[in-house]
Amino acid sequence: MTRSLFQLLAGSAAVAVGLASSAAAQDQAAQAQFEAPVLVQAGGEVIDMSSQIGYAGPALYDANGDGLLDLYVGCFRGKILFAPNTGSRAEPVFGKPHYLQAEGKEIEISNW
Repeated sequence: MTRSLFQLLAGSAAVAVGLASSAAAQDQAAQAQFEAPVLVQAGGEVIDMSSQIGYAGPALYDANGDGLLDLYVGCFRGKILFAPNTGSRAEPVFGKPHYLQAEGKEIEISNW
């Protein structure tokens, strides 16, 4: 029976971005039992969105086509934190984060 690693990336209303993992048979994904979540780090520090009023909304995406999933975290204020994956696809390590910019200014997407 093939077993797969299922992972859940989630943000909290407060500040944190957490990752929970579960190894389960592919046909039992809906019943996967996840391990306790761990806080995701970028640049060697836990991601803290409290200065942006929290509501962290994380996503993984390979925007530069290098095959590695980079971390993007949206927040209540509409800014987007970016942390490049400097590790591997199987064992990501997120580098120093920064807010995405356009024309030299931090991007802010209004949620109103």
